[in-house]
Amino acid sequence: MSERNGCAWFLFGIIGLAFASVMFVAGFAIGKWQNNSWFEQHGLSLTSVNAENNAENSNKAMATQPDSDLFWQVWDEVQNNYIGQPIEDKTLFYGAVAGIAQSVNDPYTVYMNPTDAKKFQEVISGEFEGIGAEIGSKDGQIVVIAP
Repeated sequence: MSERNGCAWFLFGIIGLAFASVMFVAGFAIGKWQNNSWFEQHGLSLTSVNAENNAENSNKAMATQPDSDLFWQVWDEVQNNYIGQPIEDKTLFYGAVAGIAQSVNDPYTVYMNPTDAKKFQEVISGEFEGIGAEIGSKDGQIVVIAP
């Protein structure tokens, strides 16, 4: 009887493993299905059976998601019509990134372009140039106050 009991457990294990595998593949497929970009990357398209529902969802998405075309339209307008032309792309790019950081209205969230970040790092790291003297004025004369 123990041989029969062992076979039953083995069969139960195989069925359980097969079930778990099917569930894993199904979960993976559902996750990829919900992420339409995966289908688009592979040349597939998903269409909704209910066209009205699809259009309504599309309108809601347009209302809540920013239009990146607007960003590029403003970019082009500044590039073409700014009085102080030419303006470098990296200047516009760093300004846009700084604007993103500033938009959260958090005084501790900032973006610094690489030049400003390097200067800031020097200030907070204690690297200074010069002789290290404090200079002041006494009786109209420049004097060293502290070495």
